[in-house]
Amino acid sequence: MIIKPILSPKRHLVKTITWRIFSSFITFFIALVLFNKTESASQKVTGIVLLEGASKMLLYFLHERIWYRINFKTKISSHVRHILKSVSYRIWGSIITTIATFVFFHDDPEISLIVSKLIILEIIIKLLSYYIHERIWYRINFGVIKKENG
Repeated sequence: MIIKPILSPKRHLVKTITWRIFSSFITFFIALVLFNKTESASQKVTGIVLLEGASKMLLYFLHERIWYRINFKTKISSHVRHILKSVSYRIWGSIITTIATFVFFHDDPEISLIVSKLIILEIIIKLLSYYIHERIWYRINFGVIKKENG
């Protein structure tokens, strides 16, 4: 039986903020490269990052809390768990990015092709980045509540 550590919500909040900052930079630069020929691309890309940033912060926090509550009945390595978390978050994250991109670039005639490229790049880059973020936080004790012996 795996003993689940007690993690405070503030740990998940700080994880949310650190991931959102890092992830927003990735989205900004990928989208800017893909949409660089579009009129007012930097303003629209900034809009994407702000729109998805707000929604993904809530999504990430809820995702962390849900995964914390999942109690594995079988032994599962932290690596496998972090891979599963990465994939489950990336699915929802890609959906939000797609919607945000269509909101700001709906008038671009090549929107479908560009969104496809954006999502493919995000999946590759952010799956790896999210996994690394998880592994780093796995080693950090911030927000881990220690049980008193008694």
